[in-house]
Amino acid sequence: WDYYSERFVAPGQWQHFAVTWDLTKGAKRGTFSVFVDGTRRLHTDKVNPYRWGLESLYVGGRNSSNGLLDDFAIFNDIRRTKDFTPPTKPLRSLAIAAAANNARNPAAEPIKPRPLGHAFLNNAGFEKWSDGRPVGWTLDRGEVRPELTMKMNGRRSLALLVDRKETHPWPFSRISSAPFVLKPNTEYRLSVWASMPDTVGDMRFEVAGADDGEVVSYRSGWCKSHPWLQLTETFRTRDSRQFTVSISAQSIFGSPVWIDDITIEPVGTSGPIAADPDSPDQLPLFTRSVMESLELPRRPPSGLELIDSLRIRLARGEFEPGLVGLHTPDTIEKGNLRLASELVGPDGAVIPVGDVTVRRLDGGLLPLARPRTIPAGDVAGWWVTPRTRPDTRPGLYRGTLEVTSAGNVLRKLPLEVEVMDVVLPEPDIAFLMYHHEHYFPDNMLTPELQQAYYRDMREHGMNTVTVYNNGDVDGSSNINFAKNYNYKSDNPRFQYGLETQMKWILESGLCATGQPVLWLPAAHGYGWGGLPEPALKASLTNWKSRKWPKPLLYVNDEPGGEGPRFDAAVKRLKQIRSWNLPVRTTTAGLDPKKLGQYYNVWIAGDAGVNIDTLNQSKELNADLWTYNCTCPHLNMPFSRAFFGFWAFRTKVRGVAQWAYYDNPHWTANRQGEVGGNPKTRLSRICPSPDGPIPTISWEATREGIDDYRYTQLLQQLTAHGETRLKLLKTEAETLLSKKDRETIEARERQKLAQIDPKKPPITWKPANPEQARGEQSFLESRQLDRALQRARHAIEFVIGAIPYDAMSSRIFLSYQAPLWTRFCPPLGPGGLGENPRTATEVRRRILTSYILALQLTLKDVKEKQSAER
Repeated sequence: WDYYSERFVAPGQWQHFAVTWDLTKGAKRGTFSVFVDGTRRLHTDKVNPYRWGLESLYVGGRNSSNGLLDDFAIFNDIRRTKDFTPPTKPLRSLAIAAAANNARNPAAEPIKPRPLGHAFLNNAGFEKWSDGRPVGWTLDRGEVRPELTMKMNGRRSLALLVDRKETHPWPFSRISSAPFVLKPNTEYRLSVWASMPDTVGDMRFEVAGADDGEVVSYRSGWCKSHPWLQLTETFRTRDSRQFTVSISAQSIFGSPVWIDDITIEPVGTSGPIAADPDSPDQLPLFTRSVMESLELPRRPPSGLELIDSLRIRLARGEFEPGLVGLHTPDTIEKGNLRLASELVGPDGAVIPVGDVTVRRLDGGLLPLARPRTIPAGDVAGWWVTPRTRPDTRPGLYRGTLEVTSAGNVLRKLPLEVEVMDVVLPEPDIAFLMYHHEHYFPDNMLTPELQQAYYRDMREHGMNTVTVYNNGDVDGSSNINFAKNYNYKSDNPRFQYGLETQMKWILESGLCATGQPVLWLPAAHGYGWGGLPEPALKASLTNWKSRKWPKPLLYVNDEPGGEGPRFDAAVKRLKQIRSWNLPVRTTTAGLDPKKLGQYYNVWIAGDAGVNIDTLNQSKELNADLWTYNCTCPHLNMPFSRAFFGFWAFRTKVRGVAQWAYYDNPHWTANRQGEVGGNPKTRLSRICPSPDGPIPTISWEATREGIDDYRYTQLLQQLTAHGETRLKLLKTEAETLLSKKDRETIEARERQKLAQIDPKKPPITWKPANPEQARGEQSFLESRQLDRALQRARHAIEFVIGAIPYDAMSSRIFLSYQAPLWTRFCPPLGPGGLGENPRTATEVRRRILTSYILALQLTLKDVKEKQSAER
C-alpha cells in the first residue's frame, strides 16, 4: 500500500487498483504509478532507488481499517503505462495465460536482482523551509523558526519554542515528521543533535509505528542548559512498516531548544551499491568524516551516507577537507575525481582551481588524484580540500566535481563551500615538527624541495621548526653561517648553512609570530648544544645581528633523571649558566624534578604531562612543552587531539612531534607510487620528486591546530565580550536607579513569559535622554550576558571535560603498532556513546556555532550603540 493513494479510496464499493514501479533506471530516474479504476492518479519518474524501495508498499490496510481484497497478482514486468479499462475476467485465467506465454517465450537470461536502498526521514537536517515551517514536518504545538547560527551541519537547524499563548500549566512544543518507511522486525539506531541554551528544560522524542504504536522514546528529564549533545537510542521495529518521529520540548518562554541532524539507520548493515557504474545517474557517491579515512576500504557506505552534493564549511584563511567515497560492483578503468572549474561565490567572487586540492586516499597516504583502476567491490576515496585566504569574501561558493573514467564523465557532483565570516587567530603557542635533513635521501634535498618542505609545514599549521645546523668552524669564535658544520664537507648538506636555511624558513612564513627556533647544533665530536663558549657566544652575536627569531638551544637529548646522559646534561648546563650568555635552553625527555631548575623550556613526553609537572614548571618559571615520538602515521585521532583540544586543555606552551620525515627507505615517484621497505612509519610525509605527499596523520595534525585556533578565538571573543559587558553594566548603573533596572528586568521577563490575563502589563518609559541611553545599555548587557554564558558553557563542555593526563592512557601501546594505530585519546567522560574517531570534529562544530552566535551578538550590540550615539 502506498499511503499517498488513500485519498482515492471510495468506501463501500469495489475498485480496481494497479501499481507499477521500475527501479532499474538509476538514481532519480525510477518510475512509480498508481492507476485507480484504469485512470492514472499518481505518477513520478524521479524515484531514487537508494532512498525508496518496496518497503514503502505492502498489502492490507493501515490504522486498523477494514476491507476486502480479490484477484491479487504481482507481475515481473510493467503492463500499464497509460489509462486502461480494468479487466472483468477472473484473474486465474490471466495467470494461466501469462504462464503459457512465459513457457513459449522464455527470458533470455534470469532477471538480475536490483538493490532497493533504505527508506529515509525527509528533511532530517531542517535545511528546507516553506512558509516558516520545515518541509516534511507538522507543527503540533508551540512555535518553530529556522536557526541560521546555532547549527551542527548544513545551513540551518530547528528552533523549537513554547507558544506564549499556551494555557497548559506545563506548556510544551512539539513537531512531528511526515510518515517514512522502516523494515519490520529490524534493529535501528536513532540519533538527534540537541541543545538547550538557557536555564532548564525537558526534551523528548519518540518513534511510533502506524499499526503498533511507540517503538522507542527518549526523555531527558528536567535538565540544565547544555551545548550540543548527540542523543541516541537503539530500537527494534515490530510489524509496522510506516513510522513517524515526534519531538517535544519544554523550556523557559522565549528560549528555544535547538534540534539538528536526525538520523535513523539500520544497526550492523551497509547501504546499496550501484548496479551500472557506467551510467552517470547510477554511480552512487557518499561522504563521511575524514577522520574515518583509515577504515574507508573496510566499511561500505550506509544509505544515509549517499550524497547529491558535497558541502564543506570553513573560516577565512583556512584549509578544510571533505571526503568523497565511491563503492562500485564493477571495475572502473582509469577512474578519477577532478574539479571541473573554479568555485563561484557572492557577487562573482571566486575560489580558484589552484586553491582546491583533490587527493586520492591510498592507505595512509594522500597523493594527488590521478587516474587509477578501481576494482569491482572496492571502496575508493578522495579528499577534497578547499583553501581560503584571509581576504576571501564570506558566502557560499559553488562548483562541480566530476568522477571520470578514461577522461569520460561518469557523474557530476555539486561542490558547495561555505566561507564563514570568521578569521582564526594565529596560535599563541609553538607548533613544530622535528625536521632533520639527515634522514632524507640526497635526491630529495634539492633547494626547491627543501623550500617546499618548509612551506608544507607552514601550510599545516606549524609556526616554528627545528634547525639542525651549526656555523662553528673550529670551536673558536670563527663562525661561518654559509655552511653547516653539523656535516662533513663532502656531505651535500654541508652546503646549506644557517644563512640559507633561515632565509627559507622566514620566506615560508614559519616563525612569523615570534616563536623561537629550536636550534640543535652539533659538530667536532660534541653533542647537541655542545658548542664551546667562544663559538656559542659568537654564534649568538651573529644570530642577533641578523634579526632572526630567537634561538632555543637544545642541550643533550633525552637526559632523563639518572645515568650518563643525565650527568653530562648537568655538567653542560652548569657551564652554559656560568658563561652568562643570552640564550634559553631546552631538551626533551627530562626529569623535571631533577633537571627542571637548569632548563628554561621543558619538552615533556605526552604521557608525562600532568598537573604536577605544570605546577613545577610555574614554580621554576619554566615553559612546559610536550612532544611525541612514537605515533604511527596512520593514527589520526591522536595527532588531531594532541595538537588541538588536549593542547589547549593542558595549557602547554609548545607541541612537537617526531618526525616530519625519518625514513630514507620510504619514498614515492612522480605518480605518487610509494616504494621501499620502511623500518618505521613515524614520518608525517613521504617525499617525492614533486614535493611532500601528506599522510592522513599529517592532515589530522592541521585539523588539530585549527581546533586549537577555534577554541582560542572563542576564548578571545568571550574575553572581549566580558570587557564590553562591564562597560555596559557600568553605564546602565550610572544612568538608571536600582529600582529602574529591576522594573525593566521584570518588564522584559513578562514579555517572554506565559500570557496571564489576570496580571497587568509592567511598563517603564525613560523620562529623559540619559535614561533612554541607560535603558539601551541595560538591554544590551542582558543580551550580551546570555551569549557569554552560552559561550563559557561551550568552552567548559568541550575543553573542561578532557582529562588532563589523557595521553597517559596510551603509554604501553608504543610497541603494539596495530593498537597504537587505532588509539583514540579520551576527550571526555565515557558513556556518551560518541564515535571516538570523530569526537574532535564534533567538538569543532559545537564551538563554531557559539563563535558565530557570539560574533553576531557583539556586532549587534556595537551597531545598536552606534545608532544610539
